[in-house]
Amino acid sequence: MFALGINRANLMWAPLAVREQAIGALAQIPGEWFRDGMRQIETAELNAIYSLEMQRQGKRRCLVLSIMPEDFDGGQVSPLPLSQINLDLWETRCRAHLEVFEDLGVNIAMAEAGNELDYWLFNGDIDKTAPSVPD
Repeated sequence: MFALGINRANLMWAPLAVREQAIGALAQIPGEWFRDGMRQIETAELNAIYSLEMQRQGKRRCLVLSIMPEDFDGGQVSPLPLSQINLDLWETRCRAHLEVFEDLGVNIAMAEAGNELDYWLFNGDIDKTAPSVPD
């Protein structure tokens, strides 16, 4: 048995009309899960508000604990090498988001550490000059 989920990435950064249209459309989809990430702490309250709407629709929240440039010393650009993350910065941002969610009554049913870490982060550690297949 499996449950249908909805991955509506970056909903909170869409224009207001798009957000409202997407929220209405998502209500028509019988998905059990709603997956989206967190970004800068300034967006946590808006993220929580949309999460509450999904909660009212009966969807459980999968929160992606996204890794952002500000989680690295010096705020590098993609691809971010996972080996250089500052875990204290990432933890601080994650905790701040989760506190906002808790204060507003959002239930987080599941969390995913990072978003496509294999592509966005791990690749930052790969030596681009090395052959892709060993001799």
